[in-house]
Formats: sequence, C-alpha cells, structure tokens
Amino acid sequence: MKKNVALCVSHSLFLTRKQRYDLHGGKTLKIIGASMPVWFCRGSTSEPAEEVFCKYTIHNKKGDSFIRRTKNNTYIINLPQLPENYQKLTLSDEDWRKLTEKERSAWYETNPEPLSSIKLLDLKDGGCEMLSFKLQQDLENVTIIHLVLIKRMEDLMQSLIAS
Repeated sequence: MKKNVALCVSHSLFLTRKQRYDLHGGKTLKIIGASMPVWFCRGSTSEPAEEVFCKYTIHNKKGDSFIRRTKNNTYIINLPQLPENYQKLTLSDEDWRKLTEKERSAWYETNPEPLSSIKLLDLKDGGCEMLSFKLQQDLENVTIIHLVLIKRMEDLMQSLIAS
C-alpha cells in the first residue's frame, strides 16, 4: 500500500566550539534547538510551518544513528557513526596539486567521507564545523523524514546581528 502522508521535521541545532568537540569526544549534550515540522498529504502541506523550540539530547555513541521524540517532547539523537573498518584515504599535498579540478572532483566522488562527528571539528582539525544529515523512518501509515543541521553557535549569533 502506498503511503500518502509524510512528516518532514527539520532540526536546527547550534553548538559552541567546546560542545562540538565534547560531542565528538563522546559526551552527551542536552541543549535547546529548533524543530520545524511540516506535514505532506496528497499534494497539500501544513505550510507555512512554525518553528518550535525544544529540548534535545544528543549522543555520539557506537551503534545505529536514530532520532526519537519522547513523551515530554525531548528529541533524542544519536549521530551517524563511521563504519567499523573505515580508513580515510588521503593524498599528499604534492599529488593533490598535480590533479586537475576535474580529477579532484572525481577523487572526492570515488572516496566519499562518511558522515560522523568529525565534520563538527574545526577546519584545521579535519572537519567543516557543521554536520548535516537525513534520517527516514517508514511507519505503517506515515513516512517521517528528519533533516538535522548542526552548526556553530557563531553562525547563529552572526545571523542575529545581521537581522
């Protein structure tokens, strides 16, 4: 039977540098973030969506990545993990400089880096200071899609100043 109902929940979370590194190091965080639920049903949506501030408990533990909502409206998230036998492939600076732009793009496509908390680290530490991922849950009558964006607290502060 084809499902005609979907719920898409976007989660926006902002962390300080210390929180990003603590989370990468395996600590559990309890923070306030924003979710924005949008229902889709047979071509109609619940747009415009309203942002809802909620409590989040974020884990970075071995095992499956998941997102759950508790009875007291706290979201519990376990971040995506690196595959158990993952070994990062690297090129020397010398070899990298020899590649054309097209070859560099092809290298990234054939050697993708799996999503993990490493992405939360600073650029100098091999991260990109943010993590974005999607999880889909297929229930009997509805599909739930969670879009998670974890960024630097500085990005939030800068957006408030620019307003």
